[in-house]
Amino acid sequence: GSKADRVIAAAQIDAVGESFAEGLRMFKHNWDLGVKKQKQTYQGKFDIEADTKEFKEMGGFVKLYGTENEKIAYGLIDTILDFNNSPWVRYSQNMMGAGDALARTIIGRMEMRMRAARKAVDSGIDLDDVGKVAADTEDAFRREIFKQDRHKMWVVNDQAAKMAGDETAFTKRLSGNLEGLEKLRNVTGMRLFFPFVRTGFNALDMTFQSSPLAIFHGKWRDLLGENVDPGLLLKKYGIRPEDIPQAQALMRGRMASGTLVVGLASVMALQGRLYGTRPKDKETRDLWKMEGIQPNSFKIGNTYISFQKLEPFNTILASVANIMNYQHVLGEAVTEEMLEKTVFMAGAVLVEKSMLAGVADLAEVFSANTSQEQLLRIAAKFGRGQLFPYAGLMSQIGGVMDANEKEANGFWETMFKRDAIGKATLPPKYDILSKDRSGKKWMPATSNPLMRLFNSMSPFPITWTEGDKVKENLRSISFNLPEIMRTWKGERLTSREISQLQKILSQSNLRARLEKLMRSGGRWEQQLEAYKKAGLTNKDGVELTDQEFYADVQRIFLDEKKKALTILRYQNPSLYSRIKLRQSKKLES
Repeated sequence: GSKADRVIAAAQIDAVGESFAEGLRMFKHNWDLGVKKQKQTYQGKFDIEADTKEFKEMGGFVKLYGTENEKIAYGLIDTILDFNNSPWVRYSQNMMGAGDALARTIIGRMEMRMRAARKAVDSGIDLDDVGKVAADTEDAFRREIFKQDRHKMWVVNDQAAKMAGDETAFTKRLSGNLEGLEKLRNVTGMRLFFPFVRTGFNALDMTFQSSPLAIFHGKWRDLLGENVDPGLLLKKYGIRPEDIPQAQALMRGRMASGTLVVGLASVMALQGRLYGTRPKDKETRDLWKMEGIQPNSFKIGNTYISFQKLEPFNTILASVANIMNYQHVLGEAVTEEMLEKTVFMAGAVLVEKSMLAGVADLAEVFSANTSQEQLLRIAAKFGRGQLFPYAGLMSQIGGVMDANEKEANGFWETMFKRDAIGKATLPPKYDILSKDRSGKKWMPATSNPLMRLFNSMSPFPITWTEGDKVKENLRSISFNLPEIMRTWKGERLTSREISQLQKILSQSNLRARLEKLMRSGGRWEQQLEAYKKAGLTNKDGVELTDQEFYADVQRIFLDEKKKALTILRYQNPSLYSRIKLRQSKKLES
C-alpha cells in the first residue's frame, strides 16, 4: 500500500499495549459478572439472569397454588438450576464470555486508533507525526465505536467493529446453504452431536481467506474485483469506504502469509519434519502411536512441537502434511488411489474443524453394523460431556497426573477412562515393543509430569521420542500390527485380562527376536532395500504382505502372541472355565 496506509497500520500497532490493558479490564469485569450470575456484556442467545429471575418469581405462585407433586417438581428443578448456575459449574462459560469481551474490546480500541490516524492523514498532518496525533486524539472517536452500559463500561456498538469481533470470535452468523446446518442443531437430540456449528465453519472460512485459494473467496471478489461497490462492502462486511484500502491490504496480506506457509510446510513435510492428521487406516494409526509420532506437529530431531492451536494456519499445515506424507507409502505408486486419499485428507481436516465432527458418532448410532461395545462407548462419551461438570478439566488433569493409557470395556469403564480419579481404577496398557522388557506401561506422550503440566497450559505442546529403530522399521513396511486379542475362542476378555496379556508380551522375547531379524546389514534389511529400489507396488501384482521380509516379522508376532495366550490361560483359571463353558454350550446347541 501507500505510505499513508503504512503509517495508519503503524499507528494501530502502537496502540496494542493500551488496547490490551482496556481489554483485560473488560475481561475481569465480565468474569465478575459471571460469578455473580449476572448478564455478561456480550450476551449470547439466552439471557440467563432474566430467565433465572423469572423462574424464581414463579416459585411464590407454585408455593401458594401448586399441588404437592408440582411443589416437589419445582423444588427439584430449582435445585438443579442453582447447581447449573453455580460459578464452579459455569466457569467455562464465564471464561468464554470474558474472553469474548476481551477480544471485542481490543478490536474496538484498534478501530479507534485507525480512525484517529485516518482523520490525521486526511487533515494533511505530516505523515511522520500521524502516530503521535492519533494517540492524542483517539478518545474523540470513542463514542463512534463504543457506548456505555449500565455498569459504566465501554461496550462496542459500531457495526464495523461488531462484525470484526464476530469474525475474530468465530461467531459470525452463517448464511446461504450453511444456514440450514445451523438450524439442524435445533432438532431434538442433535445438540448432543453438534454442540457448535458457527465456530467450526467460521474457522474454516478464516483459513480459506488465509490460503492461496483466497482469490476464489467471495470477499476477495468483492474487495479486489474490477467493480468494488462501497455500499455492498459496508452492508456485507461493515467496511467503511475510507477503510477499503486497509481491508484490501489485509486480504492480500492474509493470502501472502498463507502462500508462504504452504511453501515452507511442503519443504518440511518432504523432509519428514511435518506431520498432519492421523492416517486413514487403523494399522498405520497404531504404528504412529507405537512410534510416538504426534499428529499435527513439527518434528525437530526426535522432538515434536504441536501446531494444533496455531489458528488459522493449523488447517493449512495439516492439509499440506497430509498430501506430502501419504504420497510415498511403501508398496503403492505415487498416483495410486490418489483421488481417494485426497478426499480423505480434505475430509479429515473438514470434519475435525467443523460441526461435522459429530456426524461420525451419529452415523455409528444408526448403523446396523455398530456393535454393542461401540454404542456403549458413544453413550459414555456423551454422558461424560453433557451430564458431568468438569468433564473436560478432569480429563486434562488426568492426563497430567497419569499419562498411561488404560484398558476399558463397557459403559462405566469408558466413563472413567479419561477421568483424573476414575482412571486410576482401570488396568493399564503396556508397551509390547519397549526396550525396557520389565513390563513398561505405554504412554502416548512424554512421561515427565512437569512437562505434561507445561503442555497442558502451553499453546505449543512439546513431546519427544527415543528414536526406536524397530518401531521405525515396522512403520516403514506399513506392518499391520496385530491388535492384542480382545476375544479368545469366542470368549470376550475383560479389560484386566487384556492388560495382563499385554504385560506378558511386554516381558517376552518379542523385541529381542525383532532386533535380531532387523540387525544392520542383515538379510532382512537387504531385502527391504531391494524392494524399495525396485519400485514395486501392489498395483503391479507384487503385494507387500507377500514379501519375505514382511512374513518374517508377522511370523515372530504370531508366535509370541501364541505363547502369551498360553501363559494367560494358566494365570486365569476362571477364563479357561468360561471358555470351556462356552464350548460345551456350543456343542449342546
